[in-house]
Amino acid sequence: MKQIDNKIKLKTFKRTFKSEMIVSVVMLFLIASCLFMFFVFKSFGVTTNKPEGADFIFVRDTTYLSEWYATFVMVFSAMKITKMLQTKKLLIFKYTEYTFTAWTIFIFLFYVVGIIIGQTQIDDNSFDTYYRASAIHMIVPLIWLIYFFVFPIQDQKTKKQIWLGSLQNVVILTAYLIWIGIRLIPNVGDQIVPHPYAFLSAEKIGVVLYVLGNILFIALISLLYVAVYYLNILVYNKSNKLTNQNNNQKRV
Repeated sequence: MKQIDNKIKLKTFKRTFKSEMIVSVVMLFLIASCLFMFFVFKSFGVTTNKPEGADFIFVRDTTYLSEWYATFVMVFSAMKITKMLQTKKLLIFKYTEYTFTAWTIFIFLFYVVGIIIGQTQIDDNSFDTYYRASAIHMIVPLIWLIYFFVFPIQDQKTKKQIWLGSLQNVVILTAYLIWIGIRLIPNVGDQIVPHPYAFLSAEKIGVVLYVLGNILFIALISLLYVAVYYLNILVYNKSNKLTNQNNNQKRV
C-alpha cells in the first residue's frame, strides 16, 4: 500500500509536442490578451477618467518586474511555438526553462507575500487591471509551475549549465535594475512615474540598503535557478526510478 502511495505522489509524465504546444499557446494567449486589453482600455480612457498616453503607459509599466516577466512569457512561448511549428519536433530550451521557472516562482511568491503583508494593492478596480494582475501573477505562474514539475525535463548535472543559467539571470536582472534606475534618476527620467515598489525605494530605505537589496535580489533569483535545476533532476530521477521498479515487478 505504501508503494502505491509513493507512486501517486511521484507520478510524472513525459513531455510531448502536443503538451508543450498547448501550454505555450495558453500562456501566450493569456499574457498577450491581458496586456492588449489593458493598453487599449487605458489609452482610450475606457476604464479611466481620461485617456493615458501610450508613452506614459510604456514607461510606467516597464518599471515593474512583472511586466518584464510578462514580456519573458511572450518571447519564451512565441519562440517555442514558432520553432516547433517549423521543425515539427518537441523543443525544450533547458537554460531558459530553469531561468523562466525561477522568475515564475519569485513573481508568484512576491505577489502573494505582498498581499499578505498589505503591500500589494490594486487601486484600480476595473476588469482589465484585475485580469492583467491575475494573469501575470497567478494564473500563468500556476499553469507553468504545475506543468514544469509534473512534466520534468530529462537532464544531467553539469557545472556549465548552472553557471550559464545563472549568468543569464544576472544579465537580464541587471538590465532591469539599470532601466528602472535610469527612469527614476532626478532630472533624467520621467518624474511623473513613481517608483514601482515604493516601500523598497532608495528614498524609503536609503541608498546603501537599496544597492545591497539589488545585489541580494540578483543573488536570490540565481539561487532559485540552482534550486529549480536540482529539484527538476531530483523529481525526474525519483519518478523514473519508481517507474522502472514497477515495470520490473510486472515482468516478474
